[in-house]
Amino acid sequence: REEAMSSAVGVGAGRTRIAVRGLGLPRLMCSLLCRGLLQHTQRLKKAAGVEALDVGVLVAGPSAMQQLNRDFAHVDAPTDVLAFPNLDITPRLQAVAMSTEGNDGDLGDIVICPQYICRTGRLTSYHHFLAQSPIFLCHSLCHLLGFTHDTPVERKQMQLQENWLLSQLPVPSSGLSSMLPDN
Repeated sequence: REEAMSSAVGVGAGRTRIAVRGLGLPRLMCSLLCRGLLQHTQRLKKAAGVEALDVGVLVAGPSAMQQLNRDFAHVDAPTDVLAFPNLDITPRLQAVAMSTEGNDGDLGDIVICPQYICRTGRLTSYHHFLAQSPIFLCHSLCHLLGFTHDTPVERKQMQLQENWLLSQLPVPSSGLSSMLPDN
């Protein structure tokens, strides 16, 4: 069983860290999950122009996700994704400027709960989760870049950015907006 599988790529600036905790999956499945998420995250970072910045991704079970959601969002329930930006990037272009200037930094961390996503009916299996993970990663990466969806205008801006980033990747284009997480 897994309980502590992780993977990382990159040296110095631009690392992408992936960790799987508390899913109770066999090591081989965790390894495949890490490898796929690593590839998707690297592609999204490149499309967003932030490949020189570090990003961490934690794939967590519902208990860990509920605790994080309670501690940081003050909601005592599991959720699909959480994003924890490390840079104060009110104008999201600061992150892109940092990346293109060759500076290093930690953009932040993403937490995804595939069991919650599957339980809410949006996905039916870990294989389906991995195939659709660019959508959830993209949504979270946009949060790390400073996008929000607190108002209709902000939500529209974020959806436009998500759609553009996803259009840069080899993922199915049908049904993307219906698959996007709510937070």
